[in-house]
Amino acid sequence: MVGLIDERKCCGAVEHVDDRPLKDSSEDPHQGPIEGSTAARRWWNDERTGYAMLYAWIAAVCSGVIVVSLLVSPEDIEDGNVRLSPPCRSKEVLGVECPACGMTRAFAALSRGRLDDAVNYNWGSPIAYALVWCGVVVGVVGSTKSFYAAHRAHAREANP
Repeated sequence: MVGLIDERKCCGAVEHVDDRPLKDSSEDPHQGPIEGSTAARRWWNDERTGYAMLYAWIAAVCSGVIVVSLLVSPEDIEDGNVRLSPPCRSKEVLGVECPACGMTRAFAALSRGRLDDAVNYNWGSPIAYALVWCGVVVGVVGSTKSFYAAHRAHAREANP
């Protein structure tokens, strides 16, 4: 059976759905050993599951950044009550702040809705904060879609 790529219109964009049959990884000596049945081995060694795990990792890291910025206040960081990152080497050695200086305090301020304080800490923080939120959304949506596609392909192969 030949795998097909189905193109569907979704919100004006073309969505590619990978409906290729799962490859039997038990014949591939380069795949790591996975204990359990052949079906479980194929599930975890499937390319779609790998993408789902990557997206899940992106969502977890970006969510962690957001959670930390919600738990810590900029004042706690300034007072030295909380230290989330080492002191900036550029500021210590050259006396000049690097482009990331103040980003932790700015994220904490943005999580509290204090845009003016965040821009004073680091002018690029609103853009970076928005990108981190985009990482959360893309990671959650991507992992959900990839896991669903892998599950659908696996179920189709198990029940022809």
